[in-house]
Amino acid sequence: MDASKTGSFIAALRTERGITQAQLAAELLVSDKAISRWETGRGMPDIENLEALATALNVSVAELLRGERIANPLPADEAGSIAEDALALARQLLHHQRTTSILMGFVAGFIVVALLVIHLTSPIAIVGSQGALTLETLSDGRLAAVLGPQVAGWSAEEHPGEDGATELSVSCHRTLWHDLFGPRAETLAPLGNASKVDRIYYYPTGGVDELIYVREGAEPSGYVQTLPRLAPSYWIILGIAASLAIACVILLMRRRQLGSPRARARLVRLALLPASLALATLILMIGRWGSVYDLAHLTSGILLVGMGIYVLALLTLAQLHSRAAA
Repeated sequence: MDASKTGSFIAALRTERGITQAQLAAELLVSDKAISRWETGRGMPDIENLEALATALNVSVAELLRGERIANPLPADEAGSIAEDALALARQLLHHQRTTSILMGFVAGFIVVALLVIHLTSPIAIVGSQGALTLETLSDGRLAAVLGPQVAGWSAEEHPGEDGATELSVSCHRTLWHDLFGPRAETLAPLGNASKVDRIYYYPTGGVDELIYVREGAEPSGYVQTLPRLAPSYWIILGIAASLAIACVILLMRRRQLGSPRARARLVRLALLPASLALATLILMIGRWGSVYDLAHLTSGILLVGMGIYVLALLTLAQLHSRAAA
């Protein structure tokens, strides 16, 4: 197999069709640089791309391997040489696919583990102080919050009140990791000197922040501290819109006979991705609309569930394709 001869043949066939390297690359779903490497003999397409390229250029795979059109039956030695070249490409493809599969397996495993760790350890806001904390004044005059066993962490933000008083906004959160493996004992969280803290509010509560402490002589101010709320409904809309847009492109390609079946199959797999993420978002949001979310916790959950749905969708698609082929 002469890579230079095959490259010149590819360039000539492309010119006969009257298309550019970019147009041919778009049909095959490869880069412009890949077409350039093939035409200059600096690289050869693998078996999958070789078959699609032959179809696009209206020649046989054997003619591409030989680098010229075959008008008459080939001598046995030339036919054997082409067969050997095809076998060499097949071995190269299998080695490449095996190596790629191993690397992709490691990468996918690392991503899943990272997402799982993020999902297990990211904070989940505890709505309302009931059971989360109670306040105590210690013997040295300090205020302390007694955190319940379900609390994995807490935060306190100090800010001046409208009347110049000192206020604290306290929140507590849990994590899935803490729910499964965390300690089950109450802990103390210092909040400051009781004589210097006028009011303490707990948030979130689903409404007006809960006043849990007022120093004697002080008055509540009605301060409201809000946690960011995400809009996952927008994520669902965007995911569905992206899937529908890709589906429209696929239908247009089929109607106008654009691209190869392999290219359209790739687009189908691509359309399943945003659809899977939208469905995962919907599943995770059932019964939880309007709640307070941590971005890392919600996003990692969507990605984990979405990956599972996507894999199931690909397996189902492959099964349907096998049945149709049979």
